[in-house]
Amino acid sequence: MPKVLIDPGHGPGNANKGPTGYFEHIGMWILSKYLQAALIRCGISAALTRTEDAYPGTTARGAIAKGYDCFISQHSNAGASSARGCEVYYSALRPNDKKWATEIAIQSAQHMGNPNRGAMTKGSAASPGQDYYGVIRAAAAAGCPHIFLVESGFHSNPQDEAWLKSSENLKKLAEAQAAILCQMLGVKYVAEVIKTAHWGDSLIRQMMDDRVITSWHDPDDVVTWAELAAVCVNMKEAK
Repeated sequence: MPKVLIDPGHGPGNANKGPTGYFEHIGMWILSKYLQAALIRCGISAALTRTEDAYPGTTARGAIAKGYDCFISQHSNAGASSARGCEVYYSALRPNDKKWATEIAIQSAQHMGNPNRGAMTKGSAASPGQDYYGVIRAAAAAGCPHIFLVESGFHSNPQDEAWLKSSENLKKLAEAQAAILCQMLGVKYVAEVIKTAHWGDSLIRQMMDDRVITSWHDPDDVVTWAELAAVCVNMKEAK
C-alpha cells in the first residue's frame, strides 16, 4: 500500500493571514484533512506531519517522510495584494517530479480560477545544489521519492483569500490533488459517493467557514461537553 505524508503548513500562532480573516495554518489544516480522507478512500495510507494544535519545525516535518512514497506540504502564498496564482515546488534532487508538480499547479489554478504560476525548484544560495526550503531538504534527506510544496493561491489577494475561506472549495481542491497523486502512485482514484444531503450539512459547513470548527463532523455525531465548550470559545473568538 502506497504511503503519503501530508504537511499542513505552519501551525497555531503563525501570523500568515489574509486581509479579511483567513489564516494559512487553519486553511491548510482543513485542506490537508480533506486530502487525507480522499487518499484513504482510494486505498492509500495517508498521515499528517502535525496535530491541529502543534507547530513542529520544518526539519522535523520533513524528516518524518522517511519510509513514505510521497511528501506534500500545503501552503498558501503571500505578496502584493494584486498577486494571484498557484505554484508548486519540487526538489532539485527529484527532477522527475516536475511532471507531477506541473499537473498539480494546472489543476489547482483551474479550480481556483487564478493564474498557473507553474512548477519550479528553488535552490539555496548558501548551499548550491541544495533546496532552499527546509521541509523539502529534510524530506529529500529522508529518502522520500516524491516531494512537493504547494502554494494554493495568495491569501494576501482578496479574490484568492475569499476562495480559500470556503471549506467546500478546499474539499474540491483536495480531491483534485488526490486524483493526481493516485495517478502518480499507480492507484485508481475513487470518487466520493455523495450521500443524500442532511439538513445540518450547510450549518456544519458554515461553522467551518467561520472557523468555529476546523474539520468536518457528521451532523448526527454525539458532542461531548468538552467539545461543546471548545466550540463556544471559538465562537466568542470569531466575533
